Amino acid sequence: MNEENKKNQLESLIFAATEPISYKKLAKLLDLKVQEIKELTEKINNQYKESNSGLRLTFNDSEVQMVTSPENSEIVNELTKSDLKEDLSLAALETLAIIIYKGSQRKVDIDFIRGVNSVYTLRTLLIRGLIERESDPQDARSFVYKPSLELIKKLGISNTKELPNYEEIVKKLDEIKQETLRVQTEFKQDTIKQPND
Repeated sequence: MNEENKKNQLESLIFAATEPISYKKLAKLLDLKVQEIKELTEKINNQYKESNSGLRLTFNDSEVQMVTSPENSEIVNELTKSDLKEDLSLAALETLAIIIYKGSQRKVDIDFIRGVNSVYTLRTLLIRGLIERESDPQDARSFVYKPSLELIKKLGISNTKELPNYEEIVKKLDEIKQETLRVQTEFKQDTIKQPND
């Protein structure tokens, strides 16, 4: 694979991650060395600057993230403000319900229950201050999402167990997750049993 292909794949992964992603994870996905990933991200960022792109990469010692260029901060802030004025979408309400009733959840678990990628919905909820994000105690490379204190205050409760039908809804969410797991397992087993063409 030549350098241009490596850069294209790397750029796609950083974009798709939407959150800071570690050099180590990128190196594993692309079967490259961490140092090579660092060098390629620098080259991508320089290309953004030279072409006056609206995108940039930000770095620290272990992670990289795609962001908008500083020159466009004003227009991006306008988008954020307009998002805040709109009512929550059905997707946002679904995601918020999972986080409120299930407590701290990783994105992968939210996606699993909903059956779709929740990255943009989580971003909207974070911007509105309805949820909080913190490092996953089981995996420092990822995050968990939980209801914000502001949300709990707005709901007029002291903790999430005071929510309507709390135990019933938590049980239903667990059943959905278990059923999805069962279907996926059966599908994989059926696929393995299929004779080769």
